[in-house]
Amino acid sequence: MKSIYFLDGLGSNRYYAQRLTSALAVEGYRLIYLPLPGHPDNLAQKIESLDDLKIWFEANTPKEDFLLMGFSLGADFAAYLSQQSRYVTRLILLDGGFMTFDDFSLEQELADAQNYLRSESLKDLEKKLSQEAEMTSFWDEDLALATRYAYEKKADAYHLKLTEETILNLLAIRRDCLFVIREPHFAVPTLVLLSDSPADFLTFKQSQFEKVENKVVRSIVISDSDHQFYLEKASEIATAVAQFCD
Repeated sequence: MKSIYFLDGLGSNRYYAQRLTSALAVEGYRLIYLPLPGHPDNLAQKIESLDDLKIWFEANTPKEDFLLMGFSLGADFAAYLSQQSRYVTRLILLDGGFMTFDDFSLEQELADAQNYLRSESLKDLEKKLSQEAEMTSFWDEDLALATRYAYEKKADAYHLKLTEETILNLLAIRRDCLFVIREPHFAVPTLVLLSDSPADFLTFKQSQFEKVENKVVRSIVISDSDHQFYLEKASEIATAVAQFCD
């Protein structure tokens, strides 16, 4: 079984990837979850620079050829890290790795993130679970576990289980490794999978790909999907990954 190392999105934890793990196993791939620093599965790991991120990545990946996948924020870092490691043979980016922030300052992004982290407070976690289940057509026990695991109780309320300083550092250093797949020297064979909803955002994403001129990068749109499509469209994504990597 071939191994795929996976960097998830902002605020995620290992339970969110269970459906994708199962779908990839059917195709003959083993998904190895790499929890981002400052996240529920890796709260103590500190990151202050891209060098720190590279050292952490190298310490948690093998010294032999492997496949690398990233989702959203994780995709931004995966694209960069694929160039820092000579062992990454294929790169799969899920709705990330192609963004720029020309109209959104770092200061504003960090302020918004900090406000959200500090304001997200729940008195009743079970009510949150019930609301999520009603809003999500593909709700299952793994998503319930993921939601529970995303929060921890402090005093009389539930708060996101994230290390604020590290999260803000990750957002800051991301600005130094955005959209590396469009650089002329980028040489890692790459598949980018895009969600198609909302439609105006898909149009923006496709306009970004017009800036990618090297031949090692190609993209596929997953129909009837939104940003977190690896939850609902795990089988479709696994099939596309297998076709790309075999």
